[in-house]
Amino acid sequence: MSQPLEAAQLTRARLAHVIDRHPDQVTVIQVEPKGLDDLKAWLGIPNDLIDASHRIGLLRTVNPDHLPDTDFEYSALAPHQQQAVHDQAHNLLFGQVGGPMVKEKRIQAVIKHMLRTATPLPITVGNDLTVPTGTTYTLTTPSASFNTITIQGTGTITLSQDAKVTCTTLVYQP
Repeated sequence: MSQPLEAAQLTRARLAHVIDRHPDQVTVIQVEPKGLDDLKAWLGIPNDLIDASHRIGLLRTVNPDHLPDTDFEYSALAPHQQQAVHDQAHNLLFGQVGGPMVKEKRIQAVIKHMLRTATPLPITVGNDLTVPTGTTYTLTTPSASFNTITIQGTGTITLSQDAKVTCTTLVYQP
């Protein structure tokens, strides 16, 4: 198995290189996120794509007193702390993040936990994905990127977990 790539190396140009080497197949590669920006790019919403409409109803309420303020082992936390970490991780992935908040010890502890659990991160990549009528394509990785996804007729894509799927073009052919 190849070494994980740093997520920052996995730009569109890098994806194009991987796809060029395997133009007719979908493949899974491993990336190694180095920071919150990498996690947001591959699993959440990057800050530059967030506007006020994304914030409505998307973020969760977190009691900051329930967040650990040092590095932690998730399984050793009390249930209310686990929930707070889970909700804060969600907010970090899908909300606008920056400024002094990111430097807080409790937020840094959650980010460290997120990076530990996401490394290496498997990503499905491919040039084109076509899902023919009557078939189902099951995505088994938490992130996927394609040039074009074509769904024909009753073809479906299912996710085995929460996943982020990006593509340049999405086509539905009745």
